[in-house]
Amino acid sequence: MSNKKCILIISGHLMMAELLTAFLEQQFEDFTVIRVSSICDARLMLHQTDLILILIDKLGQVGSLISTLNEIKEISHLTKCLVLSEVANAYLVAQALRAGACCFLSKMCSSGEIVKAVEAAIHGGQHLSPDAKQVLVQDFSHTQNEKLHDALSPREFDVFIMIAQGMSLKTISGNLSIASSTVAVHKHNIMKKIGFKSSALIARYCIEHRLLGDAG
Repeated sequence: MSNKKCILIISGHLMMAELLTAFLEQQFEDFTVIRVSSICDARLMLHQTDLILILIDKLGQVGSLISTLNEIKEISHLTKCLVLSEVANAYLVAQALRAGACCFLSKMCSSGEIVKAVEAAIHGGQHLSPDAKQVLVQDFSHTQNEKLHDALSPREFDVFIMIAQGMSLKTISGNLSIASSTVAVHKHNIMKKIGFKSSALIARYCIEHRLLGDAG
């Protein structure tokens, strides 16, 4: 495999990936821009040294995003990962950075922010879009006792957010591709960890802590 400089876009969202590919080809002429639909399709390329990986997260599901980032780092710890996400809440941003992402952008970011993030990744730096920075700053303003959701695992957090959005266990099961009984176990564990007794309290908490993004 050649070590030619490359920007690799992983996304199951064809239109967004095509638009981003065309934009980056104009902005970074020294790089080859390639798009694939899944991490499986990207495996061979992840061993390249000069590789910037852009992971487009359309669902905002922490569990699947962190799993993908972990898999990328297991294959090649040198890969520089930039996350472009549908959602930007403090938990998701923090978890992505802990899992090895060097840059985090939300869907609301400008084209200029994308260029800044890719340039930062190329030079071994980090970059957060303004709204990603904002949610982290707001999160730091809460005391540790107020941030009950930090006790949740990434998968529990996904279920937590979907409960706050008013989804049924069946709907959550379908969205996460797990059994309804598994969702019920997650919900039980969530209630036990955070001490809430109703979905309404979860919804209120998520709104107060700005965890729902555009859905809130």
